[in-house]
Amino acid sequence: MSISPGTLDPNSNGNPTNTLFVGTFFHDIHCAFAEAIGADVFSLFGPKYEEWDSVAESTQARLRHYVRKAREIPSGYDNYLLEGGTSLIPAALFTLRNRNANTILLNADETFINVIDGVEHYGKMDAYVHQLCSRSLDGLVNVGDFAGMYARRANLDVQSVTVYPGIKDELYRRLGTIPVSVGSKNIVVVGYGKNHARRTGGSSTGFDLLVEAMPDIRDVHPESELHIAGKGHPKAWEKHAGVVLHGWVDDLAEFFSHGEVSAHPGRSESFSVAALEPMRAARPCIVSNMVGAKDVVEEVSETLVCEPTVAGVRETLIDYFDRSEEKRREMCEQARVTVEGFDESSVVTDFVNEYTKLCEQLSETAKAK
Repeated sequence: MSISPGTLDPNSNGNPTNTLFVGTFFHDIHCAFAEAIGADVFSLFGPKYEEWDSVAESTQARLRHYVRKAREIPSGYDNYLLEGGTSLIPAALFTLRNRNANTILLNADETFINVIDGVEHYGKMDAYVHQLCSRSLDGLVNVGDFAGMYARRANLDVQSVTVYPGIKDELYRRLGTIPVSVGSKNIVVVGYGKNHARRTGGSSTGFDLLVEAMPDIRDVHPESELHIAGKGHPKAWEKHAGVVLHGWVDDLAEFFSHGEVSAHPGRSESFSVAALEPMRAARPCIVSNMVGAKDVVEEVSETLVCEPTVAGVRETLIDYFDRSEEKRREMCEQARVTVEGFDESSVVTDFVNEYTKLCEQLSETAKAK
């Protein structure tokens, strides 16, 4: 999907739910969702956390930006589909002058995890503002049960549906052809190195936990190596024995083929496709109990879910490698079976059905008032 505001036409026949997709970071699968319902697009793109020296400065700059953007959101749509928590601020201001439209949050980030548990790089002001602005919502599209659970804990009593992200179709096909491989004890992980500077407690992906756990893992399984793909990871990590940074990789299927297991011990993530991709490649993925994909991973084995701590990661990986090759092979095969149906075409079709149902429910509710 080409993301550009372009010409906004709320009466377009290609937009059956008459939806404007109000995007902030334009995740690939979210763009596929928007395209599938024929939504028009409006960008809220603004300052990032890492552009500022402190959480307070970042928060103030983004608040000013989103107040300005609220004035630019076009009227005339029945439904406004908001991507992530940062869209709540301008959307709440927008609803003050457009009370007849439905505001629906695509609940796909850690916004409500922050509201309930606190997420270090956000700050208390963000949590308060997001909770206040969420009261303007009419509906929720929860990306996974984990995100929905935190929305409920934040006392969001609105109509909701649940959908899931998926793997791009061609990558899904290619990952499905990779043979099961056990014996290398290599850990292969993919993710951006975001928020290292901002989080005194480490990265959101939890890859720093893996790096710190590697010396103890290699004491027990000296052949094990940690291979990290993705931009922005600290070069200092490579000073640790057995840790290799690959940077951006063009071929994920090739990258996963050189590993036996993956890991995504995030500190707070609603639902990461990065946990599904290695599973499709028959590489079990170890995740923390603060990652939404844990519900899928647990179907392979509950022993693959750990606390987001160095000790939790270390013990879980050592426990996995201590198993017989036969048992690990069974888990590899089960990982692939578990993520069948998480291809983009299937999850997008499910999204269209669920989103359309939600819009119809909101319309009926409005008529009954």
